Amino acid sequence: MNDDEAEHFEMYLEDTEQQIDALCEALKFWQQDPAGEAWRRESLRLLHAMEGAAGAMEFESVRGLTQCLNRQFNRVGSPNEPIDPLAMDRLLRGVHFLRVCNERLRAGKSLDTAAELMDQLRAAQQ
Repeated sequence: MNDDEAEHFEMYLEDTEQQIDALCEALKFWQQDPAGEAWRRESLRLLHAMEGAAGAMEFESVRGLTQCLNRQFNRVGSPNEPIDPLAMDRLLRGVHFLRVCNERLRAGKSLDTAAELMDQLRAAQQ
């Protein structure tokens, strides 16, 4: 990895860590105020940013998961949908997986896939 790539990689990790923390806060807010709209808009913005950054860095497992989470947030956050504890669990597991991905990347390890979680997210959208 050359110096520019290393700098972009470090920026990716730092930005993503901040976005994951902000996403955790949005989930807490959702649990406290399920009718609020601000948490959903912010969550979707964060996930979209993480998806784009992961795509640019070619971290396909992260990009694919953020896409699925984005759809899940959009669906369960709509005004006509009640908060489903199973949906919240899937979202929390997705956020945890993103955090683990960053930890693995920082440690120089390869990324795991989120295939099982992504299948569950996709199934819930049907």
